[in-house]
Amino acid sequence: MNTDSVTVANRFSGLAEGYDRHRPDYPGELLAHIAAAPGADVPKLAVDVGAGTGIATRLIGAHLPADWRIVGIEPNAEMRGQASAREAAGSSITYMDAAAEALPFKAVSSGLVSVAQAIHWFDRPKFYGEVGRILAPGGAFAILYNDRDLAEPGLLGAFESLMEREIPPYDRYYRQGRDGEDAQDAELDALDWTASVARHRVRHAKVMTPDEFAGLMLSRSKLKPYAAKYGADDARRRLVELAERHVDAAGRVSVGITARVHIATRHQA
Repeated sequence: MNTDSVTVANRFSGLAEGYDRHRPDYPGELLAHIAAAPGADVPKLAVDVGAGTGIATRLIGAHLPADWRIVGIEPNAEMRGQASAREAAGSSITYMDAAAEALPFKAVSSGLVSVAQAIHWFDRPKFYGEVGRILAPGGAFAILYNDRDLAEPGLLGAFESLMEREIPPYDRYYRQGRDGEDAQDAELDALDWTASVARHRVRHAKVMTPDEFAGLMLSRSKLKPYAAKYGADDARRRLVELAERHVDAAGRVSVGITARVHIATRHQA
């Protein structure tokens, strides 16, 4: 895909199945912080924006009380279809096609807005405006991330260096910034409706086979140029061979992850 044609709606086209299979879950401790953040009297509507295949949407829904309705917003048809296929009849979770910058909800209609692993793709000032419009007093806004430990030696360091050589202008720090932080901290503090901001972090790891490692990395839109350069099969083979040089005694590899959540609560009035 020519980079000039990449849009929010097609960025993850062709990746939905691998994304859903290989992306890591989020620690329950962080999900519990999100579920506990809204006030008692807020509307029982949770909106998960940039829901992808519904990984975070389902986890957040599982931590909320049963009387909450959860809507995942996802503009990519393949990702949204993968997410919807996971839901049984009568599920409290549904998915809609919409943009983060134009959320299809009435003012002050939501008690919780979340975004996991996606806010770097949004027009953030417009998105924050939409969050402020639909979030009710006492509601909460959560930004959730799983960040690979980019300075980690061994496999992950070797992988990131390889990608920076193979598919410039790939930059391992495109999301976090080289100091390990990002502009979102200051942005949340600056929102005029924010009463408080809480931040939580949990270290965890994803342990997997070399083939699963290749699948995880190839589920990223940033690696589409690598798959295009070598072809899907050869790109996977190269990543499997890289991972095989770093296996433990059980034939597994481990990727260190720092999960973080930033939760802004809205003023009561």
